[in-house]
Amino acid sequence: MTQIVLIGFMGAGKTAIGKSLAQKLQIPFLDTDQLIEKKVNLSIPKIFEEKGESFFRQQEKEVLNTIKDQSAVISTGGGIILSQESQALLATFANVVFLEVDIDTLVERIKSDANNIRPLFLTHTPEAFKQIYTDRLPLYQKASTLIVTNRGKSIEELTNEIILKVGV
Repeated sequence: MTQIVLIGFMGAGKTAIGKSLAQKLQIPFLDTDQLIEKKVNLSIPKIFEEKGESFFRQQEKEVLNTIKDQSAVISTGGGIILSQESQALLATFANVVFLEVDIDTLVERIKSDANNIRPLFLTHTPEAFKQIYTDRLPLYQKASTLIVTNRGKSIEELTNEIILKVGV
């Protein structure tokens, strides 16, 4: 069974790289945010607005638990590492890849992506947003089995680097 879980801050490229990995490895691509939206029948911004972050984190943990035995490339939400239960679940996966991107690059990517509404980005000042990134960084590092820097590389280059380093 092949499993690669991608973690990292919003805008790190988890979805794009995840889809590329899944295609190259010929295994399913699963996005925990999409699975939550389907399960709850609400968009991520609506879930945060109507039900709150703690409800969302519970759904995130439940979805991760239901897919833990599937062969797949799994893209997670940027805050999955905030829950100790989700951290424990991530530790059961053989390959947890942290896509590391510097905060300034992330801010530029998020600002330029008009199609993707990010509640966390929209509701915080730039300084507070950068602090959230700083606070999460050690959690991503601790939860990962591999760190890949996503700066100046194409999706194909990152896909090949992850496949080579994971050994699948």
